[in-house]
This record gives sequence, structure tokens and C-alpha cells, in this order.
Amino acid sequence: MKSRFFCLAITITALSLAPAFVNAAVFNKNFIISDFDQFDKHALSQMAIQTFLEKKGSMLATITDTFSDGIKKVSEIIWLVSQETNISPKFLLAKLQNEQGLIEKASATQNALDWAMGYSCFGGRCNEKYRGIANQIDAGATTFRIYSDQPNRFGFKIGVPSITSDGYQVTPQNQATANLYIYTPYHGSDSGIGGNYSFWKVWNRYFGGNRYPDGIVLLDPDGTLWKIQNGERRKYISKTAYLQTNRIEDAIQVSADIIASYPESTPIKFSNYAVVKDSGSGKIYLLVDDFKRHIVSPEALRKIGFNPEEIETVLPEDIAPYRDGFPIDETAVDPTGVVAKNKTTGELFFLQNGFKYPIIDDIILKLNYPNRTPKEMFAEEINSGYPGNPVPLKNGLLVKDASHSIYMISERKKFRIASDYTFQTLFPLTQKDTIQSVPQKVLDIHPDGETIEIAENIPDAPDATSNPQQQENTYTAVWKSTSGPNRLKPNEKSSLTLTFANTGTGEWRNNSTFLSVTNEKGEPTPLAHESWSVADGRFIPMETVIGQNSQGTFSIPLKAPANPGEYGLLITLKRIPQTGSPEPIAGGSLLLPINVIPNDYTAEIGTLSMPPATKNTWRKTNIEVKIKNTGTQKWAKKQLILIVEDTEGKTSPFYDSSDWIDKRVAALPLDKGTTIDPGKTATLKFTLKPKGLPKGTYTIRFRLELKDAKQTIPINTLPFLDRKIRVD
Repeated sequence: MKSRFFCLAITITALSLAPAFVNAAVFNKNFIISDFDQFDKHALSQMAIQTFLEKKGSMLATITDTFSDGIKKVSEIIWLVSQETNISPKFLLAKLQNEQGLIEKASATQNALDWAMGYSCFGGRCNEKYRGIANQIDAGATTFRIYSDQPNRFGFKIGVPSITSDGYQVTPQNQATANLYIYTPYHGSDSGIGGNYSFWKVWNRYFGGNRYPDGIVLLDPDGTLWKIQNGERRKYISKTAYLQTNRIEDAIQVSADIIASYPESTPIKFSNYAVVKDSGSGKIYLLVDDFKRHIVSPEALRKIGFNPEEIETVLPEDIAPYRDGFPIDETAVDPTGVVAKNKTTGELFFLQNGFKYPIIDDIILKLNYPNRTPKEMFAEEINSGYPGNPVPLKNGLLVKDASHSIYMISERKKFRIASDYTFQTLFPLTQKDTIQSVPQKVLDIHPDGETIEIAENIPDAPDATSNPQQQENTYTAVWKSTSGPNRLKPNEKSSLTLTFANTGTGEWRNNSTFLSVTNEKGEPTPLAHESWSVADGRFIPMETVIGQNSQGTFSIPLKAPANPGEYGLLITLKRIPQTGSPEPIAGGSLLLPINVIPNDYTAEIGTLSMPPATKNTWRKTNIEVKIKNTGTQKWAKKQLILIVEDTEGKTSPFYDSSDWIDKRVAALPLDKGTTIDPGKTATLKFTLKPKGLPKGTYTIRFRLELKDAKQTIPINTLPFLDRKIRVD
């Protein structure tokens, strides 16, 4: 029997390929936390803050300081400051831990308490004006508020590349991230200065900034599937790509708010084990999880069972997110994987790349390979594979043990859900009795990950002396959705529709709330439509009044500039207060990239030898036009036609039946060869027949078409070219 090993020399490499799983979440230096997470002042009540400190065994649970009109606990100071500045109490807690470690310390030096937020300390020196924990919390939060209210005053801005003090280039995607870099201009790492990397780790550990482990798939209210990967969300372009290897019930139903809290990354266009051809290099790849594996020969392609005519040709950027995996040649064994069943014993294995991975329980077969039927094989054939570790449950599954403890599976680990509150927060639409139970032996092959626990927001007791009518309204927002194209052709007109949820207590009215639309630097955008009445658009909501927990809808007309490229749209939700200038609404800012892509079919006039005047006694006037292919696609010479007509699209009065192809088509290219390649020029010649025409000025309209593609080719970026000629 032929050995199932393809090369002992690559044993270590193959171990890393099969079966492959998603990597752990990584720090996104451009999107550390969402605007909503930084500005949600209602995230925790005063009682919830105190409970959080007590659970952590923090000395801050018992510390007091002078603030406002008396002596107050730290929990009350945090809450009061958050209400005044609109900065989330969760954010302040995370900063207190990140700066001095005070949340998890049972005792600390007076110096650590005095400079708890690290505010106004530079190069080992601190400003005495801000000494004391109350001053630190108040000044730190107020400073973050100033950063948001006056974003153009500071060095780190949304959409603008900047260099941190430790040499990293960052481009903040939202205001919260820009604020963090302004406050602490360090990227940070596990070694040396912790910087914002350290804050991110604290935030995720305490409050689940990325609430869900990598690999889990979320289902939003619109039915769209999103895969969480590296702390970002990746949209499944079609459900088919997901359902080929998964069950729809494995996706977790969540609110749009949770989806929006993750920055969006590249979409998932292909199902696992898809075979595609790179249109740039011509290489054929097998896509497996995060890897693209080059299929080096037609024989290797044949062995894995694909017909070359069935392979989808894709753009290089479509597969750019995939990392290069080990190439597949004629010696590769089961590169797409086989679920095998021992004919004698009934044992299950996953065979891939010359290795055999035991499937220790039928429940793994059901959950990991819902659409695969095991192939019955003899023990000799199975045992020719090199032994591998047992197959773990795939990423993103929610399972429970015999005692009804619930776990999420990610990167081969199991993450226990700590409490009913955490479960209900993460999975509000999931019934516990629908979660699959798995045997303990299956759980045992997964090492323990960190316990997932979300701090409960315990409501404060009602204050009998407070008057709700006198409470100040708050203005916060959460972006919910965007519909419309993110790719336009030069000069193409289109529109975007955005919705924002009002998460504050104050109403949004269409006479005082609007969207400001600029480029990344706050300057007029090249994408402005001619209908914009002011430089930043100032688009009001379609609704008259948007109350708390309601949604406002905004429509933005756009027109692409003539020059291709990526253009960032900085969209900022603003309100006009009773006094003062318009101010941003917290959480209502986002940066949308719009790509203006070169037209596949465009043309420019090189020369047009048409006289300004002719005579109605002349039989013919000779015309020559040279047209350059400025698009990205070849023109088939036999399919390229030059149409000459009047401005109403009717037969031109200059039609010459002895020269033209027909009453519309005046000429075909005269050039050698079969195609007009991009960058090359086509020469077309024809005649005008002015004889007998009334004297006057006429407009001749030229249009260029490809018959086979049924495509009108814009000339000088316009659908047609008009030229005037006088008949004497």
C-alpha cells in the first residue's frame, strides 16, 4: 500500500496546518475600544462600582477623599465624575488599574493613590495641583472629555496616521482610540512600557471589550452573520459560505449594539476548502481556515478532485487576508481532510496532510462536521497516517457539562461563563436548554481559558429627595447600520443611509441634530455631491423627533471624484444646544472608507480632426479620431463601434450611407491586431455628408460601445462627447 506520509521532513510544518484553527484575539492598535464604551456614563451605577471594587478586593472600596461638598467614597467619586463628564465609570476603573494597579491591590503607597490616574505627570514630575485620588479621577475624566469636544486641537486624530512615542504608526479609527493615544502616547507591549496595549488587556479582562472569544459567529437582527476574529468582525457575504461547514443554530443571536462595538474587517467571501485562482499571479489556491495553500500543478489539482473549469477567478485583494500555507503538490495526502471511520472498530478520525487525528466522541463529529458522512476505511489505511492530537471542538461553539456549567470554545480552549448575569448579557436570545451537552472527556481535551465574567450594573436605591424633572438630559448615540456602496466608479453618483440609536435621555430633533460629513482631517470631502448646501453637508434625520432608545435615519448623497483612490468619510453626529456652537454627540462618530475604483472601460480622446465648419455643397467631410483606452480591460477590435448621432439619440443628419456601417455606427477601428489594450490608442475614420443640409450650427454626438460586453465606454469621463460644426 502507498504510504500516507508525503515527506517526513515537513512533519513539524504539517502539524501546524491540520486541523487549523483561528488564532487568539490580537490588539487592534487603531481601534482599542468603541466610542460607546468610553462615553457610556450609565454603564455602572454607584452601587455596581462599589460592588466591583469589593469583589476585586481593592483598597479603593474603603478609601475616601474630599470631593465637591464633602468626604466621599471612591465609588461615589467615580460615579459623580462620570455623570458630569459623560465618561464611562467602567473606563475610569480600567484606567485606575492600568495606571497604578489600584483595582486589584489590597494596599498601596500614598504616592500611588495621589497620582492614581497618572494625570499631569511627565518625566517623573507631577503637578501638585492634581495630587489626590479625587483630583486625579476628576481631572483625568475631564481631560478625556476635552479631547472629544475639541478633537482638532490634539496630535492624534481619527483617520490621520501618527507615530507614538515608542515608534509605532497608528491611525485611530474612532475618537475613543485617539483619546487614549493623546493621554498616553505609547502603543506599548508586554515588555517595557505597557502603554495602551496594557490598558486594552485590562479592559478586556474586566469588561469584555471583545466580549466573545475568537471564532464565535454572531447573528445580528437583520440576519447577517459575523465572525469574530482578532478582535474584529468579519461579515459572511453569503450564508452558504458559513452553512457549508456549520449549523445555523451555532451562531449567537445578539443586538446591533454588540455588533457595532467591534471594528469591521475584511468580509468572508469564500467557504472553507474553496479553490480559487488569483487573477494577478495566475496561481491556484486551496483556502483552509486562515491559510491559502498554493496548488502547484494540474496533477495536484486533479488529485483533490477539482475541475479547472469550476475554479472561481478572484482579485488579489480578495485573498490578501489569507496567510500563505504549505504548498500542495502531487505527493500531498488529503489536503481537504477526510472524516474516516474504522470499518472494524467504529473509531473515528480526521485525516489531513498525512496525519490522523482521533475524534474521541460522536458529539465532536456532530458539532464539527455537520455536513460530512464518515468514510469507512480499513485500519491499515487509517494507521498509515502519523498520529496527531485529538480533534478539539471547533471555535465558536457554546457547550455545557453534566453540571450545566456553560463554556465557549476558542483557540482549543474552553472559557467558562461565570454567572447567569454574564450568560444573559452575552446570549440574551439563547435558551440554556438548547445548548449541547458534551461528555467530560471532550471538555478535558480543552485547557481552561480565562473565566468570562461581566460586571453587573446593580441599580442604585431611589433617592427620595431627587427630582427627575430637574435631571439634565444626556446626549449619547450608537451607530446601528450603514447601507450603500463602499466602492464607486469615477464621477458615479450614489448615496449612503445611516442609522444611529439615541442612547441618551435627550431628544434629537431634526431642527437641531445633523450629520457632519468631511474627510479624515475635518476638511471638505472630495465625495461631496453638488446638492450639498454647505461644505460638511449637515444632513438632518428623516424623523422629526428621535427619543430615547429610538433610531434616527440619515441619507447622504455622494458623487465620486474623477481620480481613483481610497477616500475616508468622517461622519460626526452633532447637536445644536440652546446656546453655543454645534457639539458632537458621544458615540456618534465613525470613519467610512470609500474606494473609487478605476473604470474597467474608459476612454479619452487623443485627437479629433473635425473642422469647425463645412459647406452644404460638399459631398463629404473626412473625420479621423484617435481614442485611447484608459480603462483596465482590453477592447476586442471587432466589437468596438463608434456611434454618431444627434443630441436626441436619432440618426445624425450627416449620415453617409456610402461610408458608415449603418445609420448609427460610423466606424470601426483600423488598427492592426485583435485588441486595443489598456494604454493603447484606436484609430477610427469616417465621413460626414453635409451636402444639401440647411445652413446653421449642428451638434454631433459621439458614443463608444463594446457590442460583446453591451458596455458604453465613457469618453473623457462622460457617457458621450458632443462637438459643434457649422454648415455654411
